Amino acid sequence: MQITFCAPGLAYSIDSILLFQTEETGNWWRDSLYCFYPQLDRTRMEQTAKPEQEAYLREALSDIYQQAAREIVEKKEAYQAHWEENRQAVEDVLGNIFRMPLAGRFQNVQANITLRAYP
Repeated sequence: MQITFCAPGLAYSIDSILLFQTEETGNWWRDSLYCFYPQLDRTRMEQTAKPEQEAYLREALSDIYQQAAREIVEKKEAYQAHWEENRQAVEDVLGNIFRMPLAGRFQNVQANITLRAYP
C-alpha cells in the first residue's frame, strides 16, 4: 500500500463542499456546512446556481483557507511521516481483516487534506 497525503488547495475544498450542497443531499449533510461556517449565507447558497455558489464560497472562505494553509501543510507532512512509520503494521492488520495480502496493492492512494470541519 502507498498513501500520499496532499494539500490540493482551496478549489478542491470548495468542490468537496459543493458535492454535499445539492437538493438530492440529505439535510444532515447540507446543514453541517452552516454549523462549521456560520458566517456563510445559507439563503444565498440555496437560491443561486452552482457557478455562483462556487464564486461565493471562494470569496467567503479564501481568508479562512489562507489562515489554515500552514496548518494544512503541517498536517500533510505529519500524516505522511506517520504513515511511513506505520505502513507495515497497517498493511498487516488490514491484510488480516480482509484476508488478503496487501503488499503491492493499492499503490496510488491519495489522501487530500482540506479545510478542517470547524473554524
